[in-house]
Amino acid sequence: MQKNEAIAIAAPLFKSHQVDEFYITSDEQAFFNEGSAASYASTLKDKDVIKVTRAEAEAGDDEAKAQAAKDKKILTLEKKLQAKSDQLKDLQAKEESESDEKKKAKLGQSIATLTEELKTINSDLEALQGE
Repeated sequence: MQKNEAIAIAAPLFKSHQVDEFYITSDEQAFFNEGSAASYASTLKDKDVIKVTRAEAEAGDDEAKAQAAKDKKILTLEKKLQAKSDQLKDLQAKEESESDEKKKAKLGQSIATLTEELKTINSDLEALQGE
């Protein structure tokens, strides 16, 4: 078992127990004190015991929240990108079929503006995904 796995096991336990640390065994059992954990672990094939502090668990929660917020931003940008792409296709189709030059020019300006918006959204999305 790795430290991050032990943190994931201990994090919810800190919410219901007023302790500063847990000791996690390889079979994912949590103990309040190291001696009990070590004694129990001695009966297991993998005898490792990992200490997890409240601070480590809270930091893990903060990281999870930050990742969830980032994922939400990415999803929002992807939806916006799709909507703007669909809008661009519609405008391009209208421009192609338009015979009035003034209307066609106005559609061309709208297409240019929308294209710039798409570039910005793409750039923002790439930046978020690269973090």
